[in-house]
Amino acid sequence: MEQFKRQKLKSALKQVAKNRGLTYEDLAERLECSLPTVKRYFGAEDLTLSRLLQICEILDVTLAELELMANADHQSDEKFSAEQEQFLVK
Repeated sequence: MEQFKRQKLKSALKQVAKNRGLTYEDLAERLECSLPTVKRYFGAEDLTLSRLLQICEILDVTLAELELMANADHQSDEKFSAEQEQFLVK
């Protein structure tokens, strides 16, 4: 469950970066690290709190906003389409 929550936060971070028009290369430059390192951050590797906060600062998003985005995304995954609801009603 904890891994799932981390991945939801990382997905929300990716979406914010995409919305801001920032690439992994841009993040690597601003974080002063290599592109493969940034890819690891957004992959399976755990982020330290300090690195997470740095990324949030670059993306101009707070941890609270990020959590709301991650939870909103999770809730939208659980909704049925109109067709699915009709099928279930039958």
